[in-house]
Amino acid sequence: GQPEQHRQRERLERQGVLSLAVVPIMIGGEWWGWLSFDDCEAERAWSGAEIEALKSAASALGAFLDRQRSEAAEREQRALAEALRDTAAVLNSTLDLDEVLDHIMADVGHVVPHDSANIMLIEDGYARVVRNLDPLQRFPPAAMLALRYLVAALPNLAAMVATGRPSVIVDTLSAPGWADLPETRWIRAVVGAPVQIKGRVIGFITLDSTVPGFFTPAHAERLLAFAHQAGLAIENAQLYESIREHAEELEQRVAARTSELADANRRLRELDRLKDQFISNV
Repeated sequence: GQPEQHRQRERLERQGVLSLAVVPIMIGGEWWGWLSFDDCEAERAWSGAEIEALKSAASALGAFLDRQRSEAAEREQRALAEALRDTAAVLNSTLDLDEVLDHIMADVGHVVPHDSANIMLIEDGYARVVRNLDPLQRFPPAAMLALRYLVAALPNLAAMVATGRPSVIVDTLSAPGWADLPETRWIRAVVGAPVQIKGRVIGFITLDSTVPGFFTPAHAERLLAFAHQAGLAIENAQLYESIREHAEELEQRVAARTSELADANRRLRELDRLKDQFISNV
C-alpha cells in the first residue's frame, strides 16, 4: 500500500539511492530474493538492455543456487543412506535385546543431532522409558528410567500411535499436553518417531533439544527411517528371546520328565527286588 511504499522510499533516500531497478531471484519456482541496480547520482529510466542484463544475472544466480541446493540434498541423502546402512549392520550384529537398545542409543546421533534421547516401550497403554542418553545428566538417570507416560494422555505419542507418522514439537512452552516437569523444563523442542513391529506401534524414539524450532520435518523423516530399522532389530531380539525361553522351558520339562522316569525305574527295580525276595522266601 501507499504507507509501505512511502517507508521504502524514505529508506532508499537515506541510503542515497535515487533510482532503482529490481528483479526477483527464483529457485525452483519459489521466490528466494532479489537482485537490484542502484543509481546514487541521478534519477533515470532503466533501458530494456539493462533490465534484460539484470534478469539474466538473476536467472544465472537462481540456477546456481538451485544446483547447490540439489547437490546438498543429494549429499544429505547419501549420508543418511550410509548412516542407516551402518546402523543396520550394527543393530543386526546381536540378538540380545539389551544390546540392541544400547546400539540404538549410540547410533541415533549419526542420523539426527540432538541434546538427549530416549527409547520408550509401550506396556499396558503406558510408555515406559527403557533407555535414556543425556550427556549432561540434567535428569537423574534412575528417575528417567522410572517414568511412565499414559500414551492416550499425551497428544504427540497418541498421534504417532494413530498415524504411524513422526511428530515434531516446535516449542514445548506452547505445545498442548506437554508434560511439564521441573527436571525437563530445559527441553524446548522434541522430535519423535514410532517404533513398529508388523504395523503395530510398540514404542517410540524421542530426541530433545534446548533450542526452540531446532527439529525440522526432514529430521522427523530421517528419525522415522531409523526407527523402522530399530523396530526390525527389536523384533528379531524379542523373537530370539522368546525362542530361547521356550527352549529353556522344554529343557526343564525334559529334565523333569527324565527325573520322573528315573524315579519310576528305581521303583520298578525295587519291586523286582521285593518280588525276588518273596519268591526266595517261599
